[in-house]
Amino acid sequence: MQYRYEDYDEEREEQFFKQFDEAFSQYVNEQLKDTKDTDEKEEIVGHLVRRHHKHISIFLKDFEKKYIEHLWIKGEYYPLRWMLSNPAIHAVLHRYPKLIPILNYLDKVSLKPDHNRTVAFSKRFKFQTTIQSGKSKGKKISYQYSFILTDNEFYEKMTKELGIPKKLFQKYIQQLKEIGIINYLDTINPGKENKILYTDGYYIKWDDFAKARKVRFLNKKEHAKKLEMFRIKR
Repeated sequence: MQYRYEDYDEEREEQFFKQFDEAFSQYVNEQLKDTKDTDEKEEIVGHLVRRHHKHISIFLKDFEKKYIEHLWIKGEYYPLRWMLSNPAIHAVLHRYPKLIPILNYLDKVSLKPDHNRTVAFSKRFKFQTTIQSGKSKGKKISYQYSFILTDNEFYEKMTKELGIPKKLFQKYIQQLKEIGIINYLDTINPGKENKILYTDGYYIKWDDFAKARKVRFLNKKEHAKKLEMFRIKR
């Protein structure tokens, strides 16, 4: 039988979380019943909230790992089929459940060269390569980059959508940069807002909008082995 989303019991789900919250409140009240001092009550509540938060965080991490493949959104670019068929990479994706959402987020927010925030960079930075076959073999050619501009606006939107702290996100960025999935281009306004410009690929046939296609740097030949060894440094 095909699942129908209209059969989804949203009220029951809300009731579940309400009961969860009420159970915690009841537990707190039980711990406070023999305490009269206001400062001591505050200390006890603070201790219980921190412990409760810690256990919820552990539960969510385990939940993500257990159901990670159900959290990936169908229709998004990642994960690619070769990632899932490689046991070592599959294990990495389970170890780092934020990796796929981050890759998809970067792919989604990457800016085209004619975007008003990056049009100036499109004149300064171009992907340079050499044609490898055919009549034009050996000829140098340049393409327009796909840009990722990490500024305050970027991090604010990213944190809101992915729920990932800025420092942790930057650790992922650093590792993705080290293995060549994204490339560093420039630092804008160093010492101020410190905007950093990255690229995750380039566009071919950019002059013909109907045929323009994004080529991502991430590919099986260059990155499969590197992804098998993917680690986030503490």
